[in-house]
Amino acid sequence: MKQSIRKLAIKLAAVALTVPVLAGTLGILGRSAEDPEYYVVSYGKSITILTGNGLSAEALAQRSGYDADEYLYEVEACEGYTAVELFDALDVTVTADGETQVFRTTGGTVGELLSMAGVTVGEEDILSHAEGEPVTDEMEIRVHRVTYGEAVEEKTIAHGKKYEDSKDLEKGKEKTKTEGHDGLKRLTYRVKYLDGVETDRELIGEETVTEAVDTVILRGTKVKTTSSSTSKTGSTGSSSKNNSSGSGSSSSGSSGSGSSSASSSSSSSGSSSGTTTKQNGHTVTEVSGTILSSSGEELAYSKIIDIKAYAYSYSAGSITASGAPVQVGIVAMLRSTLPQGTHVYVVTNDGKYTYGPAVVGDVPGGDIIDLFFNTEEECYAFGVRQAKVYVLD
Repeated sequence: MKQSIRKLAIKLAAVALTVPVLAGTLGILGRSAEDPEYYVVSYGKSITILTGNGLSAEALAQRSGYDADEYLYEVEACEGYTAVELFDALDVTVTADGETQVFRTTGGTVGELLSMAGVTVGEEDILSHAEGEPVTDEMEIRVHRVTYGEAVEEKTIAHGKKYEDSKDLEKGKEKTKTEGHDGLKRLTYRVKYLDGVETDRELIGEETVTEAVDTVILRGTKVKTTSSSTSKTGSTGSSSKNNSSGSGSSSSGSSGSGSSSASSSSSSSGSSSGTTTKQNGHTVTEVSGTILSSSGEELAYSKIIDIKAYAYSYSAGSITASGAPVQVGIVAMLRSTLPQGTHVYVVTNDGKYTYGPAVVGDVPGGDIIDLFFNTEEECYAFGVRQAKVYVLD
C-alpha cells in the first residue's frame, strides 16, 4: 500500500511572488463569485495558469501536461487563486522486521525516510544503505536486525578405563571390578542472530552436572602353574631338568627342594676387550666369543647382556606374544632390548643356574628377562637372579 509523505516546507515562495503580478494583469483580483476559479500550477520553474471550478490537483496536473501518477502535490489556497506545486514522486521500498512497505516521497535521505516511516535502527543493526544517502526512485532499503540470546547445550563426558593389578587373578586375565559411567556437562553460549538466523556463538559458561567415572579393571599378576614331574640326577649332588625349546634340547638346572645349588657346566671364551654401555636397567657388552653349552656344543655370540632374571610359569595352553604356546626355551624380553626371534643362551651370574639356549618370544612387564619354568616349585627355587644373556650369532 502506497503512502504519500509530504514535505513540511511548501516550495511556493517564487510562485507567491509571481502570482499577484499575473493575477493583476489577468484581472483575477476582485472577481465575482460567479467567475471561474483560477489555478496556478507550478513544477520547478514552470508555471501554468488554469481556470475552472472544483478542479482536483490530479486534474490540474493532467491539464498542465503532466502524468498525475508520477507526482506529489502541495496545494495552498491563496487570495483569488489556488496554488498547486508538483514534485517528482520517488517510490521507495522499506523492509524491516519481516514487513515490506512502499513509501512515496519527494526526496530526503535514507535516515529521514526511515524516521518518518517510524522504523528505528538499533546500534548494531545493519542497513543496506547509509543513513545519509539520498533516496532515489525505486530504491530498496533493508534493515537487518542484530539480536542476541543465550543457548544451553548438554554434552556427554566420555568415561575411560583404568587398571589395577590383582594377585588373586591369573596373569594374562582381566576382570571388571567396577563399571564406569559417562558424565554430563552443561555449556552456555551467547548467540548472535541476524534477522532471527544464528550467525555466531560464544561460550560464556561451562558447568559439570555429573562427573565421569572410569571403569576399573583388575589385571592378574598371579603365577598359575601346572604340575609336572621333576627328574633328578645324581651328578655333582644337584638336580637338573631337561627342557625342550623350539631350537632343540637344553639343560636348565633348578633345585626341586629349594636348595641354592644347581648344575652349571657352561664355559665361555672371547675377546677380553669390548664396548660396554648402560641401557635402562641392564648393561650391554659388544664382544665376540664362544660359549660351551652344558651339552658340549660350542656356540658363537656377538654380545652379552647383563640383566635381572625372573622366573615365571603359566597354565598349559597359554599363548606368548609371538603366538607360540608357553614352554621352556621361550623367554620374554623387551623388544627395545632384543627383537622377537633372537636366539640367546642364559646363565646366572652366580653360576648356579644354566637356563641354556632359548628364543625371545614374549614380552615382560619391565626391563628384565622372564624365564619360563614348568612348575611353581622351580620358580620359587630360582627366584630373582642377575643373569648373563649371550646373544648368539
